[in-house]
Amino acid sequence: MNTDQPVVAKVVKTFGDSPNGPKLLASIATRWLAITTVLLCGAANVSASEPTVTATASTNSVQVAEPFTVDITVNAPAGAKVAFPAIADRLGEFDVRDSQDRFDVPTANGRTWARRIELESIATGDLVIPSLDIQVSEGEIAKLVQTQPINVRVVSVLEDRSDPTKFRDIQTVVDVNVPEVKSGTWMLWAMGGVAGACLCAIAGLVLSRRGQWLTPKAWAIEELDELESLIDTNSVDCETTAQKLSEIVRSYLLLEFGIEDAGRTPQELVNEIVATERIAKEATDRLSTAFMLADKVRFAGVELSASAMKSAVNDSRELIERIANEFESSRSRQTLGRDNKPHPIPGEAGHEDTTEKN
Repeated sequence: MNTDQPVVAKVVKTFGDSPNGPKLLASIATRWLAITTVLLCGAANVSASEPTVTATASTNSVQVAEPFTVDITVNAPAGAKVAFPAIADRLGEFDVRDSQDRFDVPTANGRTWARRIELESIATGDLVIPSLDIQVSEGEIAKLVQTQPINVRVVSVLEDRSDPTKFRDIQTVVDVNVPEVKSGTWMLWAMGGVAGACLCAIAGLVLSRRGQWLTPKAWAIEELDELESLIDTNSVDCETTAQKLSEIVRSYLLLEFGIEDAGRTPQELVNEIVATERIAKEATDRLSTAFMLADKVRFAGVELSASAMKSAVNDSRELIERIANEFESSRSRQTLGRDNKPHPIPGEAGHEDTTEKN
């Protein structure tokens, strides 16, 4: 036998010369192929079951004290346990604002664990987030996986600003459309104008009728008669009646006593009349009662029957007639007092002789 022949060739020749040689060779080749396949599959499974870790930052450039996040993800086989390291107040040159862990989630190749860390820094420059060691346990076997360091640039808020020492020319004039500011002042003027116009209309009506001998008293009585007719025909409700009645009496007082309408309330108007002592106190008390009843109906929801409304109109008519008579008597007494005032006699004390002395 030639010793220079390879060993495999010698084995093939040896088994090939025997009667069962080919079968033995086929059996040996089959077993060798099976063993090789098992070894390769086992190596592939071992490689596939190795845990992996990734770490990514939400940005690679931030300003001073601007928060950003770092996400750490671990992939490991099902049944493994992952232990993240404890987080202190600082991670490298960064301050830790918050840290949140997410429970493991099943995936196609095992399970995934995640942690999110929120960081910030008051230091500027090119900073580095250091690597972290994470422990992965599978039964009694524990392994460490490590994240890669991450570079983050922290810039100051004063960076990239214009240099104040460099002159920049002033731009030309730019026309800007200034929006017109809407004001509600015109509404107040309009309301005041309407109120003044209403009073002037009433005064003009009374004055025009005074040429026909229509006094404020006569005007008020006509208005009360018209209001009473509306009550008889059920053309007005209780609240409208109270409002009209209050307006008639108030307008009569303004016209009768020559008082300017300066936005006075009915009670303020009564107080001014009391202060001037133009009418008796009993009449002013009845005025206050009438105005108070009208306010209760208008604002407090007091309900009056038709007969009660007519009674209020009659009381107002009687009160206006009494006030007009008292005011007329008072003016007559004042006029009479001025006419009957004695005149000083020349030569008596208190008389000044205007005759020129020679």
